[in-house]
Amino acid sequence: MRWWWVAGSVMACTSASVDEFQSCAIELTPASDTVSPGEVVSWIGTPLTELRDTRVTVGGIDAVVVSVERDDCGTCDACRVDAGCALCGPCDGADLDPNPREVCFGDPLAGTTGRCADCVETLTFEIPTTVPPGPAAVWVVNRNGISPVREVVVSELGAGGSGR
Repeated sequence: MRWWWVAGSVMACTSASVDEFQSCAIELTPASDTVSPGEVVSWIGTPLTELRDTRVTVGGIDAVVVSVERDDCGTCDACRVDAGCALCGPCDGADLDPNPREVCFGDPLAGTTGRCADCVETLTFEIPTTVPPGPAAVWVVNRNGISPVREVVVSELGAGGSGR
């Protein structure tokens, strides 16, 4: 009798299932391409999430993520859900009726912007003090996806930054 349970368990483990998910390229724009060890920097980007699921590395060393802020993004988030937009990438709300579409996404022919233009996402993190001077790769990951590697130049400790 027990061998049926084992056979059933093995067969259940071999059944194929495909989880469908979308991974985004997190686009980030640094305020400066030169940073100092110990400096706290803020980068604008999208799609950001929240502090607890965001990881940043600088030169292969984990950075302290200070904050992840999404200012004026709630209405746009709701608009994107209503319009059936993908998690990342541009969306014009083509499936929405004209009035909510214009409120959310604007009208490019009329030169107007919608509520989604008000959404500003900011990632703030501290450059690790143990990163050696010179070029360093910055990489960010969160539940939405992974950023392309951005290169910054790390200055000597204390040169041009707080250098705590």
